[in-house]
Amino acid sequence: SPISIAASIDDQTLYIADYTHFTIADVSDPITPVVAASVALDDNAWDIALSSDESKVFLASGGLMTIFDVSNPTIPVLLSSVETGDIARGVELSSDNTTAYLANGSSGMQIVDVSDVTAPVIGESIPSDDFMFDLELSPDGQTLTTSGRRGNLQMINVSDPTNPIEIRSTLPGRDSWRLTLSSDGATAYVADGYSGFKAI
Repeated sequence: SPISIAASIDDQTLYIADYTHFTIADVSDPITPVVAASVALDDNAWDIALSSDESKVFLASGGLMTIFDVSNPTIPVLLSSVETGDIARGVELSSDNTTAYLANGSSGMQIVDVSDVTAPVIGESIPSDDFMFDLELSPDGQTLTTSGRRGNLQMINVSDPTNPIEIRSTLPGRDSWRLTLSSDGATAYVADGYSGFKAI
């Protein structure tokens, strides 16, 4: 049951948050994709992020954030897992690959120091009045936009990951599951379960 997908830069490989599994697919022939590897998970995977060098995968897996070495896509290696303290549904990664940001359910946004991928460290957080489902990092890496079950959107300044600051919060929808940002970061596109697509 694929929930979220990250693609390699050359579009030859897909990394899939496959609910109960982490799956890697060879799509060099898109007509005949081949499963290169599949790993059973301790908790359900909801979202996935791929490091900029494509050697690591970060999974938001409910009560865990899990990190795999995928330098050999046919043999993914579990590097570490860290308990999130809630239900992680979304994950974003900083451009320097040292900080992960989690949409951590009713606990809001959680920052994780992943500068050592073998020993991730839970850091600062920003609470939410909603059940946070997803989050997206701005192109400049300075701001997070998050979405929640009751439609709440938050903007958070993460220019200093050790001191995140909420900028604003708005309630544009009723069931905002997923979002993405425009290339300039000025517009959020939200998939809202009850009221449909929204541009904010």
